Amino acid sequence: MGHSQTSISHCGTQRKQHHHLSVLHSKDKGFLDACNALLADKLKTIQWQEEDRSTDGFYIVPGRVIEAPSVYHRKDGMAVALWKASWAALSSDEGKSWSTPVRVPSIVTNGAKTWGQRTDDGRYAIVYNPANFGSHRWPLRVATGDDGIVFENMLLINGDVPPRRYFGRAKDFGLQYVRGISEGDGDPPGSDLWVTYSSNKEDMWVSRIPVPIRHKIEGPVEDSFDYAKAVRVFAEATSVRIACRVFARQSDTGRLEIEVLDHAGHRPVRIVFGDDGRVRAADGSGRADAGLYRAGSWYRVEIAVNAVERRYDVSLNGKLVVHQAAFAEPSTSVERLLFRTGEFRTEPTRQTDRYSGADLSGPDDPVAPATYCVDDVLIK
Repeated sequence: MGHSQTSISHCGTQRKQHHHLSVLHSKDKGFLDACNALLADKLKTIQWQEEDRSTDGFYIVPGRVIEAPSVYHRKDGMAVALWKASWAALSSDEGKSWSTPVRVPSIVTNGAKTWGQRTDDGRYAIVYNPANFGSHRWPLRVATGDDGIVFENMLLINGDVPPRRYFGRAKDFGLQYVRGISEGDGDPPGSDLWVTYSSNKEDMWVSRIPVPIRHKIEGPVEDSFDYAKAVRVFAEATSVRIACRVFARQSDTGRLEIEVLDHAGHRPVRIVFGDDGRVRAADGSGRADAGLYRAGSWYRVEIAVNAVERRYDVSLNGKLVVHQAAFAEPSTSVERLLFRTGEFRTEPTRQTDRYSGADLSGPDDPVAPATYCVDDVLIK
């Protein structure tokens, strides 16, 4: 979690002539009307320029900034277009003319797409990769603002980049091609912000971001839900007691990792329900055995963290099973509870060459299913 401020403001308007195109060969008047209405909507057809590359005057954005625009309206009614590589422009007449595009210096990004929109609470969000490594597109983050001009409180949406399953040309690592729901394309139930993006140019992922988007958590946490939440942020603390219930449908395959993290993602507290039916906890650079667990049983997991002493205790069903285990990494405070199926990933890194490597072994071979239920999270 970091902090940045971005401002998108007016920079002059340049008007150009444009042509009116129509579809003339259909006998369906409704179809013709729909086509002509779409052709006249310059905020929609701006999306076509990258593929079309027409030079007949139909596209009127000055210059050659043509890659992957997203468009939203600011609170004052001005339309904002955001392109790749930090480019932006403004329109006061619904896309019939645009200001000369400029690179916004506080939007630090490279070749990946940027997404902007108004959220259901009347505020604004921009989603992009805050990194200037063109072939390493992560993390995926969101910044929010009140008016569509100034954005701040940059927050993490997803920073989990899996190994690339297949080698290929221009197979950029990371979370890219981000898009949300465009203006006029409907609004799903609830107030959430929905964004979709590609992971390593292989699989399409979707993130549902609760609105209002909060950058700070205050007070205790007490959650009951019918689905497991991957990461739960809580108020930063040097001393915290965490409790939850865990149910494993199997004990001979898969693994569930429970971790407590600090603001930078360091992982001082690590607990594993392993594929050998045993629970283990990190103790410095080693592992402390916490005993067996059985498939089909609920376990109440309690973790007492002392970041001043850099120690923690673990109890299962009221029994102390790990006492004063040492932090696996130095941390002076903690503020996140994480549940993960599978080991912590260390690749790719910023140094990983996208043109090196090969396909993973059996990249499409299914693994044995493993199911875990998590409930009754209490943090105080």
